[in-house]
Amino acid sequence: MVLVLAAAVGCQGGAEDPGGRAGGSSALGPRTAQGAGFVQVGHVSPDYAADGKAHVACSEIEARFTVGPVDPSGAPAHWRATALDHDPGEGGAGIDRGVAPDVVITPDAGTLEPGGQATVRVRGRFDGERPVFWVLVEAPGPDGDDVRQRIAFSCR
Repeated sequence: MVLVLAAAVGCQGGAEDPGGRAGGSSALGPRTAQGAGFVQVGHVSPDYAADGKAHVACSEIEARFTVGPVDPSGAPAHWRATALDHDPGEGGAGIDRGVAPDVVITPDAGTLEPGGQATVRVRGRFDGERPVFWVLVEAPGPDGDDVRQRIAFSCR
């Protein structure tokens, strides 16, 4: 599955969105702009379950996903990823509410040259109030707003 980062604030697409699973992109579809390289998140492992979440053992998390450019011949794409203890899509909240401090993302940021791709590992442990944590992947958009995609991980 490949998820294309959709418009920044209030993005509803993503791992939890059945439309995102089936279509592989947000309702807005892939965007490109001169001077800005948009990224897409794909190949999430472990695979998504029927509830739209990737299920992991939260006492010993071992997961990964890839980040690649939407347009492999376009501009370099800058991105960053953050593990959160809340859904960044609820109420427009972003990373300002709370990070999941024991979830380690490696690498957690980078620049993808045209045609490049990065494998991102998610490891550590999570013992939050809810048995779900999210990884938020952000890339700067041409208008100054971040373009976001979220991946939900559920503890089994």
